[in-house]
Amino acid sequence: ISKAETYRLPTNKDFVGRKATVSIKVNSGGGLIRVEIPDQLEPLKVPAKTVHKQQEFLPDELVYIVSVDGNYYLVDDSPDILKKKDIVKNQEQ
Repeated sequence: ISKAETYRLPTNKDFVGRKATVSIKVNSGGGLIRVEIPDQLEPLKVPAKTVHKQQEFLPDELVYIVSVDGNYYLVDDSPDILKKKDIVKNQEQ
C-alpha cells in the first residue's frame, strides 16, 4: 500500500509581501533568497534582485518580497513599499 500526496505549487501572489532570508548576496544583478510558503514542506530558494540599484543585502539579512520582475523576486529591507503600492492602487480605482 502506498500513499500519494499532492500539493499546490505556489504562485507569484503567494510570495509578494512575505519575509525572506538572504541565502546568497542580493544586489541589482541578482542573488538568492529563502522564503517559507504555507503548505510547502521546506523553505523555497528563489532568485531575487534588489528594488533599488544601489542596495545590497548580505547572507542572513531579512528582506521583504515586494514585486516580481520576470524570473526574479524584487526585495527591499522595508515592507513600507508594499503599503505605498496599495495606496496608489486604491487611488487609481
